[in-house]
Amino acid sequence: MGLASEEKHIFSVVHESHYLSAYKMFLDNPITGIGINNFKYLCNSDEYYKKLMVNYDCASHPHNIYIQWLTEGGIIVF
Repeated sequence: MGLASEEKHIFSVVHESHYLSAYKMFLDNPITGIGINNFKYLCNSDEYYKKLMVNYDCASHPHNIYIQWLTEGGIIVF
């Protein structure tokens, strides 16, 4: 039997890291969000970047439209 990971991830490790970074941004700015198209600028910051064992580059968006609306526009846009 091979070694199997017991960890569960949403789609993939990289997608999950995008979601978690976006969620942290939303929690810091829940009403107004971080601003439209600002995810790509903030996701590499130490505050939001999740260190992974895989090679991970920041994306231009969190790969989920609802998470993107909440993160960039806050409750007002959502």
